[in-house]
Amino acid sequence: FGLVHVLDVNDSHFVNGEMKKTGVPLIVSVNDYYCFDVCLNIFNFPYRTSHVLLRLLHYRAQRLLNRYALSKFDFVVANTRYLKKRLLEHYPIPEEKISVIHRGKDVSRYFAEEGKYMSARVLFVGSNMERKGVLDLIRASREIIKKVEGVKFVIVGNRGVKLRAQIARLFEKDCLQRNF
Repeated sequence: FGLVHVLDVNDSHFVNGEMKKTGVPLIVSVNDYYCFDVCLNIFNFPYRTSHVLLRLLHYRAQRLLNRYALSKFDFVVANTRYLKKRLLEHYPIPEEKISVIHRGKDVSRYFAEEGKYMSARVLFVGSNMERKGVLDLIRASREIIKKVEGVKFVIVGNRGVKLRAQIARLFEKDCLQRNF
């Protein structure tokens, strides 16, 4: 190979010293910063989750593994300037070894012709819904419902017992059931 690019640091743990000895440039992309925000104080956990201890251990382990993994690469690609800043704060990587390449998507191909496929539907798909903001979506839905007639929201993904209860309380409090 003339180059090895690992698309996510969390998948990079197969890169070893033997690969480094080949002289082939090794590049890794870093796509999230969750493990940087986790401190040792379990009561200060920065994300909503019903599994705080498990998440805390996961992110602490991920942070240590990433430190080791990142040390093996010649070049690091961050997908935002913020992430580059966080990498520089938390890992001993020279700034000149990190570049920012923003992810982009040409969304123009997703626009329908006028009047075709026009729907007032909002789809939320994801695992780890608490961290990805499903409760924020539900809270924001109050304003969207006022502005968009007949809007419907669809939530797809696993929800723990605690999250289901929180969602049910929000639905009941604001009478949102008919829109979800």
